[in-house]
Amino acid sequence: MRYIFLFLSLIIIACKGPEGPRGPAGPPGSPVIYVSGYIYPSCYDTLCNFYYTHIDVAFPPSVPYVKLNDEEIPLQRWDYYYSTYVFHYDKYDTANFSPGDEILLEVVYKKPSGKSAKAYTQIHIPGDFDIISPDTSEFCLQLGSSLTIEWTESQGADCYRAYLYLHYHYYDTSGYYKCITIEKDTTINSTSVIFPAEALFPNIGEISQVDYSYGYSYVWAQSGPVIKEGEMGNIRGDGYGFFWSTYYGGYLNFYICGTALMNEEKFEPFEVYKKLIKLE
Repeated sequence: MRYIFLFLSLIIIACKGPEGPRGPAGPPGSPVIYVSGYIYPSCYDTLCNFYYTHIDVAFPPSVPYVKLNDEEIPLQRWDYYYSTYVFHYDKYDTANFSPGDEILLEVVYKKPSGKSAKAYTQIHIPGDFDIISPDTSEFCLQLGSSLTIEWTESQGADCYRAYLYLHYHYYDTSGYYKCITIEKDTTINSTSVIFPAEALFPNIGEISQVDYSYGYSYVWAQSGPVIKEGEMGNIRGDGYGFFWSTYYGGYLNFYICGTALMNEEKFEPFEVYKKLIKLE
């Protein structure tokens, strides 16, 4: 029996041919982490005295280290539900960045193998700019009309983001008292935007008389990729995602002509921006 087993083993060894050629290498592995965030100036009217930084790092295999221009951004919390580390920084004492400054974001972590990895991007803060039309900070808008806003160019901006809020109370043609709130957010490449009448007054046919009204609009310049189908983002290296820098161009207060101006609190521009990009 032992001789039979030895004989079969020799046959198996003898039948083993030479190793064939190796197949083509597979595609490189996908980046491990996803990064999203922004740097944004805190402004009162047109005075910007410090900057906020908010950065989310999702699915890292180790606790990451985040810095902007060699300055560490502190870790605030671990979001268990989204598997995300949240980094947040408020520079209250001084405007540590200025329009036109280059910003280098670096996210350093360790891969499962133990090797060091880094995701990064470099952007700049858009240049200062101002709204020039309408040329007053408070004005009245004719019922049923469109609104055009124009501003100066922001040096180095990749796009602009305009936000509009309008709330008004009115009596309809049947005598019922109603109210409506309009919010519009748009990203554009030009230095003007038109909010058409049908968007501001979708119910114009039923309005008999407007009682109270209140509205405002903000404009931001943005450095970084525009969100659109197929956009891969601007994070490079061992990660992927999006990082933006914005600058605030001012605001407009308005109401519908012939109505009483509602005493309604206007949100601070930074709070509106956070709401729009849904980071907090």
